[in-house]
Amino acid sequence: DSMLRSAADIWAISDTLAAAVIDAYRETVNDRARVDTQVRAALLDTLLDGSGDPAGLWDAARLLRLPRQGRFVVVSAECLSPGEESVPRIESLLHRADVASAWRVDASRQEGIVALRARFDVDRLAATIGEIAVARAGFSSTFARLDDTARAVRDARLACAAGTPGSRTVTRFAEHPVAVLLASTPDAAAALARHVLGKVLDLPADDRAMLIDTVRTWLAEAGSTSAAAGRLHMHRNTVRYRLRRIEELTGRDLTKPLDLGEVHLALESARILALA
Repeated sequence: DSMLRSAADIWAISDTLAAAVIDAYRETVNDRARVDTQVRAALLDTLLDGSGDPAGLWDAARLLRLPRQGRFVVVSAECLSPGEESVPRIESLLHRADVASAWRVDASRQEGIVALRARFDVDRLAATIGEIAVARAGFSSTFARLDDTARAVRDARLACAAGTPGSRTVTRFAEHPVAVLLASTPDAAAALARHVLGKVLDLPADDRAMLIDTVRTWLAEAGSTSAAAGRLHMHRNTVRYRLRRIEELTGRDLTKPLDLGEVHLALESARILALA
């Protein structure tokens, strides 16, 4: 009888000790994970921000399991809310495709460096990100030296800023030089948009959208009134009337290359800065 009563106490103590061990193990694992996350974030900051000497960059790349040589691209995506991934699960998706990458998320951006492969080039990466991104993203040009990463980060951020706010567009730095240039000088771009399109921007929202959509479509169709009318599902004369309204309000002649160039730059500035 005494042994039976003692056995119950022993089992109770054993359960208590087992629970304490499990709690301690979980706490240790969580602490280790926090340390690993902090170390990984520091390594990624070293690589993406270009802080440290070349040897430090190589060590960071090695510890992040990135190749020392190859073709790389940096991606910068806008976060809709602080700390929220704008390209969800991208690192695990790339890992399953045997593509090495490392990503970080801060208050405003999700950024990563991707080691491209022959069967997973920048086109496929852009298509993959375009399918899952919840906000606009930008790509740097491809590069081969890891000590060029900091420059590539700046280029990727400019490419992201050159996309349309509120969209899910993927913009490549090398393919949109005009938009990237305007995004790099937002104050000058805002002044240009206001100087050229001021009277258009001051119109009621519906009228403003109607005129700007018409001239953008006309420009996209290489100045073809018929093609623009077809895309907009309206008569050619309506397109011509709206283009004349743009000319009257801007004081620019759309048949003159320099005037047309100013209107195009102003329209791009207004798009990038969400003025219209």
